[in-house]
Amino acid sequence: MVKAESSIDIDDVPPLIEAAYAEARGRGKTDWKRMTTAVLKNRVLGMTGRRFDETALGFTSFVDLLATFPSLVRLDRTTRPPTVEFLGDTTKAPAPPGNVQPTRLRVRQDLWNAILDYSAGHDWVWDASAGSARPIEQRDDTSLVLPTLTREDLGVLRDVFTQDVQLKMQDDGRELERLERWRSKGLGTAALPVAIQGLWNEHLKSVVVERLTQWFAQHDISVPSDLLRVEAVAAPRPDDQELLALRALIIDCVRSMTLSELASLNLPAGAVIRTQTRLARHRDES
Repeated sequence: MVKAESSIDIDDVPPLIEAAYAEARGRGKTDWKRMTTAVLKNRVLGMTGRRFDETALGFTSFVDLLATFPSLVRLDRTTRPPTVEFLGDTTKAPAPPGNVQPTRLRVRQDLWNAILDYSAGHDWVWDASAGSARPIEQRDDTSLVLPTLTREDLGVLRDVFTQDVQLKMQDDGRELERLERWRSKGLGTAALPVAIQGLWNEHLKSVVVERLTQWFAQHDISVPSDLLRVEAVAAPRPDDQELLALRALIIDCVRSMTLSELASLNLPAGAVIRTQTRLARHRDES
């Protein structure tokens, strides 16, 4: 398949990069100045109607293109995929409007499952006629099997993520212990410290997007325009921080209770049911 020549000029690239980071800031992301190459490219593709193509500009990769703008972005090649830090004038990036509902980008569910659901008991294949991923059938072309991560692959991702966030976390023994338990037992996102759950979700999303983007390129298939979908998220309530602080205090109290004090503790039935459900889900995931 011959790719159509890009109508994007090299001079258009810096404004597109600035707009991508402005969009991330506008969505209320606290770490809006950093994103992976996969996420950044997908944002640029979305803003150009999928017309952007670095090869049409004379570059063999998106990373090579970004490297030509050292005053605008800094590349961190120690991460997988590489991380791109915005160095431009942040005053030019519009502040998030206060009356706009927060949104987030989410990988289309069928493609998300195809990359992460290794426990499904079957491979996932790309159905070109339907334009979607589905469980493989006997009649399917095995060359179109999607690159599902294995349990071992996810274990490596957890190891790398843990090493990275440990350097950024304060010396909080409880949080570090919770992080290590999540890593070693392969638990779900809810088992992570609340403060870094979003970081893991973004990291996992970038890995999924990068893996899918590379697979589609290798098979000369156009990346689905809705690979990433915008969805609204509930705005944070003013009492969220108070809730987290109270929960942490109660946990600290429980840790210091004697056996007799724990035996006399009354717990709401709803909280017990939610906890049992979450623990059962974590056992299934592990």
